[in-house]
Amino acid sequence: MKKVYLLLLLICCFTAPALQAQKVNWSTPEEYLRDTAQIAQTIRWLEDNAFPENFKDRKDKAAYVFKWLEGAPYTVMVDGTFIESILKDKSFAYKDMIVPQFVFGKGLYLIENKGDKNELRANMRGLESILKLYSQIKAKDARAKNKTLDKYAALASRNELEAYVRKQMRL
Repeated sequence: MKKVYLLLLLICCFTAPALQAQKVNWSTPEEYLRDTAQIAQTIRWLEDNAFPENFKDRKDKAAYVFKWLEGAPYTVMVDGTFIESILKDKSFAYKDMIVPQFVFGKGLYLIENKGDKNELRANMRGLESILKLYSQIKAKDARAKNKTLDKYAALASRNELEAYVRKQMRL
């Protein structure tokens, strides 16, 4: 239940306003699959552009990706294990960028691996995605701190992130 609630919360909070600007009409699996390259490119752009010149571009692109993920043939499994503490951090101003990026990173893994259901690899890709974005955020805003993200960054720098993820997933 926690997975479904978190996914619905993410979709509602981060896509509703920007979806009005996007006109997408995917209805069949083939239509979704047709656009996987564009979605993958958009996810990479979101990873690489924490602060684009026109921030509305970022919001629109995020809404576009969420809309695709919502109906895509690849199901992104989201549980709160790796992002719940980020969501709960009231002092962290960038959670509205970081949390969806975890979902986008997992989606990118699924696209690049044609729906492979390896949750360890998908979670690793999601965490890599948020760490890349977090690095940009910290470079621009020295006050941007989150204990969970700092822990993930430290684990990654010591090549211990995968072991941590395995432990959290009880693998």
